[in-house]
Amino acid sequence: MAQDQAAPPLSPSAGSTQPIPLPEPENTETLKTEAFTPGELLYQQGLSALQDNLMTQAVSLFDEALKAQPDLFQAHYERGNAYLRLREYAKAIADYSKVIDSNAAGLLADAHNNRGYIYSDMLKKYDVAIRDFDAALRINPAYARAYYNRGLAHSRLNQPDKALADFNQVIALDAKYVDAYNSRGSLHLARKQYQS
Repeated sequence: MAQDQAAPPLSPSAGSTQPIPLPEPENTETLKTEAFTPGELLYQQGLSALQDNLMTQAVSLFDEALKAQPDLFQAHYERGNAYLRLREYAKAIADYSKVIDSNAAGLLADAHNNRGYIYSDMLKKYDVAIRDFDAALRINPAYARAYYNRGLAHSRLNQPDKALADFNQVIALDAKYVDAYNSRGSLHLARKQYQS
């Protein structure tokens, strides 16, 4: 990943690369399709399409899931991810905003981070992006990806001290976050600070 490219936002803040799943049914003896509502079943099919990189199909399935179950905010979140990958940024922002406005538990930090990623990396609205990253970090203070993305936005606003603080926080949270080391090193190089 290029050092000034934000981290891809498609995974939950816990560090997993998997989409946010629905809870498993309590009775695992029944067929999984019987445990889901029609909306949840369509959502699961949408997740499969998303994982198979079939973005247009995923969007259609999430649309159908939301018609069947309008309060299925996981479908808004994942449809936002599909729109992001389709480069339909206004639609992705609308879905992430719907999740944020709903105050959907378990999705808020990621929705703020992903919306901030679009504002920062795609739309170059760094101040707006920083507000989203700040909100994500208020929800999850251990969210390394949001610190990293905020650090990049600070760097692009020529705020190197704030950017360095964020990159240092990323490294404190995840010593294997290579992009944070690269970005921090680039800032030190730009400041002609050659020794640590």
